[in-house]
Amino acid sequence: MPGNGYLFVYETLLAKIKQRVLTPGMQLDSEVELARQLSVSRMTVRKALVRLEEEGHIFRRSGIGTFVKAPTPLEAAGQRLEIGIEASLEGNPRPFSLKILAEAQQACARCNCNLRLLSLEELLAGERIDAAFFASLEPEYFPQAVQLARRIPTLLLNRITDLPELSYVAVDYAEATRRIVRRMLGDGDRTVLFVGSAAANFGYAPRMRELGYRQAHDELGVRINEELILPGDVDLCRQLAERMIRLRPDFLFVCYEYLVTYVYAAVESALPRLEKPVYLFCFDDIVDSFSLSRGAVSCGRMPFNDMCGRAIRYLSGRVRKEVPEETIHEIFPMSYVITECPFLI
Repeated sequence: MPGNGYLFVYETLLAKIKQRVLTPGMQLDSEVELARQLSVSRMTVRKALVRLEEEGHIFRRSGIGTFVKAPTPLEAAGQRLEIGIEASLEGNPRPFSLKILAEAQQACARCNCNLRLLSLEELLAGERIDAAFFASLEPEYFPQAVQLARRIPTLLLNRITDLPELSYVAVDYAEATRRIVRRMLGDGDRTVLFVGSAAANFGYAPRMRELGYRQAHDELGVRINEELILPGDVDLCRQLAERMIRLRPDFLFVCYEYLVTYVYAAVESALPRLEKPVYLFCFDDIVDSFSLSRGAVSCGRMPFNDMCGRAIRYLSGRVRKEVPEETIHEIFPMSYVITECPFLI
């Protein structure tokens, strides 16, 4: 039997707790399993657990098991918490991803937290972090996020779900799209060409934005010409130029900023054959990046500062027991940047 009996077990488990191998809320193995792992008797393990419980490192639930205890507010107040966020900086990160990271980092500094950049797999595993912040989680991973939320505070950004275990702060993509497309359509006497449909990408964002597009038409009783809905695929430039010339839409609604380069090329090639200016709206903030030789570019602006600040305050407050142990579901308004478009001003 190793060393000093119960002291060996006590120090081994305490070291794992302090090194955050065992994180707050994590369930310890049973006494029998710990005894087997550490080559000691069950009574030796029990004695070590009693001491850890008396010192406030663990707590027991009768008939359920033994769990790592979260630090008290006074203990946690002096610690820099570790908040994980999924992020990939390989290649060319999209501007909104960098904006989210910058705002989350500033919010962490204000809340005495460290922001740890992790892969999606690492964040879902939830190891050695106090809380998890998912910036763009797809619904297929929601069940894994629910499992994580049962161990540590977890929050989704810009994802709305009915799952009661998951907190979110979000812009309602469908509602934000419905509002602006409704204005574009006027009384139903104008047409809007939608670029970036869910046909090319079955992710949450394109689905919700296309849903809002369809809802705006339904409200006005306007039948949708499906040719006005284009996926953002490799043949985008050719298809868009051809349909603009043939269908002559009053507006272009573009789902993502990364599509605008291709849309811009298609628009400029089609302009000589069009009899009117082109008005383009992008869901992402591109107002300072693009302009058209004939027409105007408008865009949406996400409240990342407010949302990231709220997210980090909630997560750090949950860990430090400063806010109630309950989920939050908060919707933030999106603003619209309108430039020289007579139908939207």
